[in-house]
Amino acid sequence: GRTSLRLATLMEFRTLEGDDYVRGSNFLGIENGKWGSLTFEYGLDNQRNEEGIRNHFYAGILSANIAHGLIFKSLVGTQRGGLKCVAGICRDYPSFAGANVELLFTRRL
Repeated sequence: GRTSLRLATLMEFRTLEGDDYVRGSNFLGIENGKWGSLTFEYGLDNQRNEEGIRNHFYAGILSANIAHGLIFKSLVGTQRGGLKCVAGICRDYPSFAGANVELLFTRRL
């Protein structure tokens, strides 16, 4: 039931063929063990600077504990695509713009 403030940043500073660029995501959220979390995400990817290419990404993420084992998750906004590495596992994610809603049911076996 305790509430905490979470700040996380995962930024990469890279050079490819002599060109420097930055990409990554920053998260600022409030989390509570009883009700869930509310997070703001700011992403940046300035590897490509052509007109019509999005470089800044903004999203709001809500996770609500509805009942024991039932979680409502929602994401609204934009997220950068490309290679993302989490806990040593890397995969190529598509970019995202819009809204996503999930209802998760968990049960301990």
